Amino acid sequence: MKNICLECDKSFESNSSGSKAKYCSDKCRKRANRNKENIDSTDRYNADSIEVLKDDNMINDPRFDWKLCEELSHKYRLNKDWISRSVKACREAGRQPNYFINRYLEKDGTELDLRVDRASRQIQKSSVWRELTG
Repeated sequence: MKNICLECDKSFESNSSGSKAKYCSDKCRKRANRNKENIDSTDRYNADSIEVLKDDNMINDPRFDWKLCEELSHKYRLNKDWISRSVKACREAGRQPNYFINRYLEKDGTELDLRVDRASRQIQKSSVWRELTG
């Protein structure tokens, strides 16, 4: 049976009795699969997929808490784990990390939020428990 290769457009004889062959060789089949993967990936990502974040965006986005904690640790020369637990407590209590930064790092007189305080104590207890039972 005569077929035309979907990859190189050459005509070839198919000796299979099953479904119609699409490619003249293994090489063409592999090339077609590679091209298909490249087309699929360009469909998913384009210039609109790229977003340049400013520091204000990063502080509000939990995906970048690791970066925020690193920067705060370096800037204030404090323990990164403590900062990380505090930022996590803010998130769990429904507050932005600005609360922690203003109250505990800048010490600007921001009032105590009991929800953050409770969340912080709970996180501290669970981290100590993990270290003891490790």
